[in-house]
Amino acid sequence: MAKPQIGIVRKGLPYSTFLVLSITTSPAANAAVRKLCGAASKMAADVNKSDKGADLAFVLSFGDAFFRGLSPKIPKQLRPFNGVPGATTGVPATGGDIFIHVNSKKPGANYALAREAMTVLKGHARVMDEVQGFVYQDSRDLTGFIDGTANPKGRAASLAALVDDDAEFNGGSFVLAQRYVHDLEKWETLPAREQERIIGRTKKKSVELDPKPEDAHIARAEIMEGGRERKIVRHSMPYGSAGGERGLFFTAYAKDPAIFEAQLARMFGGAPDGMRDRLMEFSRPVTGAF
Repeated sequence: MAKPQIGIVRKGLPYSTFLVLSITTSPAANAAVRKLCGAASKMAADVNKSDKGADLAFVLSFGDAFFRGLSPKIPKQLRPFNGVPGATTGVPATGGDIFIHVNSKKPGANYALAREAMTVLKGHARVMDEVQGFVYQDSRDLTGFIDGTANPKGRAASLAALVDDDAEFNGGSFVLAQRYVHDLEKWETLPAREQERIIGRTKKKSVELDPKPEDAHIARAEIMEGGRERKIVRHSMPYGSAGGERGLFFTAYAKDPAIFEAQLARMFGGAPDGMRDRLMEFSRPVTGAF
């Protein structure tokens, strides 16, 4: 069993950097990526040593096609994200070869680590997306609702996120990365009671509505199997500027990407009932990759 990357299941800290990279096709590029993999732990340790209290960790993930070019052995469930079949609205699949997720207590530490990683990959990597995420108020999305209320913790997080049925890939994980853009002006015209019906929780204390509307966000994202909910470990964070684009960088880890596929189908009208998540009337994905 591989030793899990620490950033997958630990409790999220206030600042994250999300980097999606395209890598050139060449032996030199592959060598640079292997060098980054070998140096990653020491790079994080060095940043933590030089920036006391940062508590930095980062996770390296690889897209389907790039992973297949690096390794003759492939995780059983490895596959690309190709959108949502039957979706009633567009769910872009923008791909990417490497996803770097950096998380710490200090944004400067995130910058230092991300810059070191890009230095190792210099001449071989193109940045497809780079987002600086932050904790907003008491872990709320910019819509004003607490995000990740139902996130599993401790051993439950490990059971949800870490592969445990695939020999040498046990301890690894699958990650979904999507950037959503919010229409906050449209959202903020709604009364709080209507916003709560769309989310499925109360705004102030994040108490689940009983009953919750079938098209509420938490109802559509809930995947049940054998009477139990299949969990994922979310590390999503708000991003944006006061006068520009604002939204959520959705990042979550799971032991099986089929959970993500089922959630997205239920959110975007691709499930058998054809229903959509009402929150998607106010937030739209602009990127997406496994």
